[in-house]
Amino acid sequence: MSRRTARTGALLLAGLLLALYGITGVAAAQENDDLKVDFRETTPGKGKIGITVAMSGDAWDPSLQPTQDDFSAAINGSPVDITGAAPVGEQQGGASTQLAVVLAVDTSGSMVGEQIVQARAAADEFARLMKPGARLGLVAFSDTPRVVQPLTSDHEQVRAAVSTLVAEGDTALNDAIVLSSGLLAREEGQRNLVVLSDGADDGSRVELPAAIKAAKNAKVFVDTVSLNSPGGVQDPEALRKLSKGTGGQAFEVSNADALVAQFSSISRALASQYVVEMTLPPGLAKRVDLKLEVQANNAVGSYHNTSFVLPLRASPATIPVVPGELPSAPGLSRLESPQGRY
Repeated sequence: MSRRTARTGALLLAGLLLALYGITGVAAAQENDDLKVDFRETTPGKGKIGITVAMSGDAWDPSLQPTQDDFSAAINGSPVDITGAAPVGEQQGGASTQLAVVLAVDTSGSMVGEQIVQARAAADEFARLMKPGARLGLVAFSDTPRVVQPLTSDHEQVRAAVSTLVAEGDTALNDAIVLSSGLLAREEGQRNLVVLSDGADDGSRVELPAAIKAAKNAKVFVDTVSLNSPGGVQDPEALRKLSKGTGGQAFEVSNADALVAQFSSISRALASQYVVEMTLPPGLAKRVDLKLEVQANNAVGSYHNTSFVLPLRASPATIPVVPGELPSAPGLSRLESPQGRY
């Protein structure tokens, strides 16, 4: 074989391998982007567990209604039985997973003009897209936070309250977190707080650590949306700390026009949660390799955690306690769970 022939063959082989690698990489990325499955929380039971996940992505449509046959799961590589799958609040005995959400909207003076107009549009779209039966509330904060609309299942009432928001005053962000957490603490089920702010806290009576503590004590997930306004004084790091400290997510948008899209995305994710119930095999350790898959709209999405912490109350007889080691707090506290949140 000549050197030219060998070199040509090597180049062809390299090109073929590169093409195959490129195709594989794109396919994997498309699968992940098309249907995303994000962990929310666990519900323990004797010999079983409920995993709440949120679906999103290009292939997901909130009108889809996957059944338990569309879900599959494996623990430590071995398949486990799926015994039920239903939207949050719709499964049998699902009162503990009803959905409650408070919108906390910055109405300080820096939001005047187009920004408050878009904030109203974003909050209105959030309420319009929320699933029927979910309880929604509205808090506005400037010099002080105030309850504009107590939690209700009447979403049109929330939308009417949103239309009254006006911008003036300072930014009592931390106080708004405490007030909103107090409202949610009285609610059954999963508690969520979605915060919009374009500036740093100014005028609150409490500091950020106290606000985070109030949300954690009330078992509230906090999602934050930071609106980065030109010339304004922002503190996106504080919002990130707030979300991270409560198991939520932090988002940033660069202009008021992007607010509607971001709030729509959050609303759809909250409304697209499913509780997937599965049996637990005996002899499991506290940490397991958990993989959960769902098929929907000709796409496959998965959640995979190689160090998933099982709640101790899920199956007390199967989870050994190491002598001399204090058992970790049960998985009833999603805020203490290392698997995080969507």
